[in-house]
Amino acid sequence: MPEPQPFAILAPVPLVHLAASAAVLATEASVAFGTSSYRVFNKVDELRDGNPVRVLIYASHEGVAAQPTFMVKWRGWYVGQVWNDDGRHPEQKFRPSTALTDSPTWMTFWHVSELEEMDKKHWFPISKVPKFKGGWAKLKPPLGPVLVGLPSAFEQVANE
Repeated sequence: MPEPQPFAILAPVPLVHLAASAAVLATEASVAFGTSSYRVFNKVDELRDGNPVRVLIYASHEGVAAQPTFMVKWRGWYVGQVWNDDGRHPEQKFRPSTALTDSPTWMTFWHVSELEEMDKKHWFPISKVPKFKGGWAKLKPPLGPVLVGLPSAFEQVANE
């Protein structure tokens, strides 16, 4: 992959979907997660000029508000989004099996390639993720994908 942009995407994803993503990535180049945060991905698409963008992922916890201590444990590359008016991805083969029963409410699906759980020594709390102009204001942990700065410590380990 090319050098990362000076920004990244920070996103919560349910742990069950992260675990099920490995099966998708065994046969496909990317896995797709659903969101209604289409404005975030439209902005990313404007800024990235067709290049992949680093994705920092922490596991969301159903029924629990995100905490600043939640850890970024996964990384990957955002490679694009797919819109579909009926709330489902037009090619379900890109979706984790655990997401196939989701209610069809998503406005867009963001594709991630090379998704992996980082070595534990590289995990860091979401509170350490820097702000990015026009993105996350760090007032509270995000409930969905947000545009953020790329943590300097992350840049050092990104290509390990």
